[in-house]
Amino acid sequence: YIEPDNRMSLAFPLLWDKVNESLSEKNYGYTLSRISAFNTASLSSHKKMGAEKVGFALFFCIGKLQFMISDFHPHVSISRTSTPELKITCR
Repeated sequence: YIEPDNRMSLAFPLLWDKVNESLSEKNYGYTLSRISAFNTASLSSHKKMGAEKVGFALFFCIGKLQFMISDFHPHVSISRTSTPELKITCR
């Protein structure tokens, strides 16, 4: 997590590099970021560092009712008490 006042600094790419280094040492090949489609600054920053879009999940919340549409399994979810567990595979 990077404090909002530091998000346009070098903190983000430095954190990204350290996390990738640590995960690589543990033989992880991929990471996942959940970014709002409306957060163009974050989308741009991730893309500049090599991130690729792998899919989408759209959530609508009305009170405790949550409706989700996604291109991952399950493709549709309606819930009042749980969060859907998306099955994401590397392409």
